[in-house]
Amino acid sequence: MDIAKKVKRLLLEKNVTATRLAKKVGITQPAISYKMTNNSYSIEDLEKIAAALDCELEINFILNNGDKI
Repeated sequence: MDIAKKVKRLLLEKNVTATRLAKKVGITQPAISYKMTNNSYSIEDLEKIAAALDCELEINFILNNGDKI
């Protein structure tokens, strides 16, 4: 699942609109829509989204043997 789909699912789980998320992270609604449509997020964006929706962000590289870095 790509990041945009995960963000959309998170919004559904938290019952938050994209417009409300944009306000919480301090960007415009068109900017959040662009990010969601184009799957274009920086790590900083994802950190802000996680904080705004009261959840943790975990980013890993997973090796072929299953080890996470």
